[in-house]
Amino acid sequence: MQVDVEGPKIRVKRELEDGWFQNIAMPLPAVLTIQSGINKLRYATLMGIKKAKLKEIKCVTAADLGGVPASTR
Repeated sequence: MQVDVEGPKIRVKRELEDGWFQNIAMPLPAVLTIQSGINKLRYATLMGIKKAKLKEIKCVTAADLGGVPASTR
């Protein structure tokens, strides 16, 4: 329902059953899974869609990213 970063910690408000809420604080880094409803949808503008069509799509391999090639595992 709500996520607030407070320095080295994060405070999360989550919804439980029957309309109850729970506030949880945890240290960062943290991994959160969020259901729909926390943010409102943003729609792309026509100008944004046109600019996206002109962008180059780069293909990268694991070696380009510093990963180990599959053949050496």
